Amino acid sequence: MEPQRYARAILIDGDATSGPLSRMRLQDRGYSVTLVRDVPAAAAAARSAPAAVIFVQADPGTAETSRLIQALKSEDTTRHLPIQLLGSPTGSAPAPKGLNSVARTNW
Repeated sequence: MEPQRYARAILIDGDATSGPLSRMRLQDRGYSVTLVRDVPAAAAAARSAPAAVIFVQADPGTAETSRLIQALKSEDTTRHLPIQLLGSPTGSAPAPKGLNSVARTNW
């Protein structure tokens, strides 16, 4: 049985492998998803069929992700849409950032 679609969404993912996986995950959650590869394609998709949210498959905290979000916010058709960053579609843990735990004695 086909799940009911609640909201249109645009998914930006430049990877040919993870894009379809992320799209399936979002469709399983009830979104009607348009998969695009870059910001100009996302703007064109937003013009042709208004969306409620933009999902971005990207590594949070990188300069590339920051530029991507700035580009989305500079486009007239996408600036008002909320942007959600997605984690790894395979469920793998993020790379360690070199942080160490601190002993909780004497707190």
